[in-house]
Amino acid sequence: VQSGFASTHFNTALSLFLMGLAIILILINKKKASIIPSLLVFVIATSTVIEYIFNLNFGIDELFIEDYIFIKTSSPGRMGLNTAICLALGSFGLLVTSLKLFRKHFNYILFPISVAIGFIGIISLVGYFIGFESAYGWSHWTRMSISTSISFIIMSTGLFSWLWYNFEKKSILNSTIQWRMIIRIIIPIIFIYIVDSVADINYLKEITEQKTDSELTTLSYQFAEKIDNNLFNATEILREARRELLIGDSINEEQIYKLLEEIVDSDNLIYGSALLFNEYKYYEEKRLFGPYVYKPDSALLRLDLADEIDYMHKDVEWFNKAYNAGKSVWTEPYLDEGITDLVLCTYSMPIYHDKEVWAVITLDLSLEELPILMEINNSDNLQYYIVSTEGTFLYNSTYPSLRGKNHFDNNIQYGYNIGDSLPSLFSTDVSGKFEYIDTKTKNENWLYYIPIDYAPWKVYLGISEFNAIEAVRAEILDQLLMLLFVITVLIIVIIIISRSIAKPIKLLNTAVRNVAEGDYNTIIETKSKNELGHLAKS
Repeated sequence: VQSGFASTHFNTALSLFLMGLAIILILINKKKASIIPSLLVFVIATSTVIEYIFNLNFGIDELFIEDYIFIKTSSPGRMGLNTAICLALGSFGLLVTSLKLFRKHFNYILFPISVAIGFIGIISLVGYFIGFESAYGWSHWTRMSISTSISFIIMSTGLFSWLWYNFEKKSILNSTIQWRMIIRIIIPIIFIYIVDSVADINYLKEITEQKTDSELTTLSYQFAEKIDNNLFNATEILREARRELLIGDSINEEQIYKLLEEIVDSDNLIYGSALLFNEYKYYEEKRLFGPYVYKPDSALLRLDLADEIDYMHKDVEWFNKAYNAGKSVWTEPYLDEGITDLVLCTYSMPIYHDKEVWAVITLDLSLEELPILMEINNSDNLQYYIVSTEGTFLYNSTYPSLRGKNHFDNNIQYGYNIGDSLPSLFSTDVSGKFEYIDTKTKNENWLYYIPIDYAPWKVYLGISEFNAIEAVRAEILDQLLMLLFVITVLIIVIIIISRSIAKPIKLLNTAVRNVAEGDYNTIIETKSKNELGHLAKS
């Protein structure tokens, strides 16, 4: 119907066709023949409901055709839970009709079924018009398509009309007065209530979105500021160490290690620190010397990186990036294989002697510890991301395994697709909001982002629309419960009032028939003092 709308799956289309066939067979008095299509729909629908409830897969979703449309679909080929419930109810009603079950209580079964199907269809259709996805999709499951919603409204209207035409004299509708009062009072009230509720819910949704925008924008700024403060403190420690090296006299190997230990001990954010000397700048007889101190646990360990790696090789970013740039820089996150075997991010700062790089001093951040040190809370329905401007994940609360991996790596599979906007989203030095569809949950997600001042990173805070508008869903539930309560009370009141009106009329009708048959001694006993009571007594 429209790009982005949920599609009608094959099992849904097949079930609607079979139900239409069953209804036609019932109308032409071939009720036995209608049992087969009704039963098929009932089996498909109830099996789907069971799949949802118990998280099973019976293989019926793609039994007839392999699905190729995955828009707003939780499982390939599977109809929505709301769709399955409506089909199960409708097919059950048709089976009851075909098999002539519950004859005395038939109306009590078919009437609420038609109301339930119509109600779900109307709510779903309204959800499409006001852009409220939770109205036509329950939880993260497959959404009901707009064409299916219309089909259920038509089905409900047809069942209702058929019930009125064939059974208006049965027990649930004892008289035409009762039926007409229900139709002429209940339906307008339902219509007015739905229109008013839609307006209220739409307004509440707008207010909720504005409140979420304000709160998450503020939270993203606070989160970015917290990271900036931590990074500033850590890099300031490194600058102070560089100043000591620049103003001090010659420093021996033990003093270097002591200085590095002070750096690592001074801030929990710092995992390790190194002083990487340029070729033959520390020992004349030794090409490289790279003292390194790190803390894998509580104890500090010492290591000469020159014994482990030729850090002047062009591929060693944590030395060469600062060396070539001639200024302090952050590296992209990387896996430190063979030394710490951790995903690290390094801040490198060149130290100059006689106008050339004498050494590069560094500090390492362990990305595994980043969420703890940054006090990231993963239990508040938010997704937290820290991504470099080149698209490498420093932290990803949704997919932790992506830490240290680049978003543009073709071997990485994601649960979302935000396409060609990514390069500019990562690289631009701006803050804002981005909306995308999660391909796993099929929910729309809102992403709030802001750049970090002291590192080439960005902070991203995400929330699904489903969680953001939780208050709106609660309001919808309240509105539905109130509507059901009002309808129930009105039906009870109407039945009581209509019976009080119908009873003397029935008595009058009986008396008139007796008089017509020659019984002129007919007496009508009534306690009613209204116009009908006076008419009966006369």
